[in-house]
Amino acid sequence: MFVNYNAECSRFETELLNIFRDAKSSDLQRCEAAFYLGEMHDAGAVNDLAGNILLIPGGETSDRLSLLSFAPIPADALVKIGIPSIPAIVRNLAENDNADVRSLSLKVLYRIEGDKDIVQLRLLKAITAQKDSNKTARLQAALKSLAKTQFDK
Repeated sequence: MFVNYNAECSRFETELLNIFRDAKSSDLQRCEAAFYLGEMHDAGAVNDLAGNILLIPGGETSDRLSLLSFAPIPADALVKIGIPSIPAIVRNLAENDNADVRSLSLKVLYRIEGDKDIVQLRLLKAITAQKDSNKTARLQAALKSLAKTQFDK
């Protein structure tokens, strides 16, 4: 019975990820899928969630997500997934030029770690490991932004 449960969970996670990835899915459907991927702590979804971190349901409504209608749901899912999300979040900070993506990624990283000093250490480690000067500059900008930012948990 336990084997069947794990198989069913895995199948369900795959279906949710397929909905999230499907360009034909509405933003609301994608956000609902992201919500449940976060609830299931699906570490296999972190790259897709991080790549769409700003996704919101838009003008559509749903009783299930009415309180979340204006929040970027993939960001909350990444926080729920926790530590496995960190590499994808740091990649957002290193590779993405969109200020909103970078700002939200930094907030997600803080929400996962819960401590500015730990976030600072993670960023310093990423900077040290980075060979690309553009990515290094973005990570250094994130580090500077970290010092100036007041976070709400």
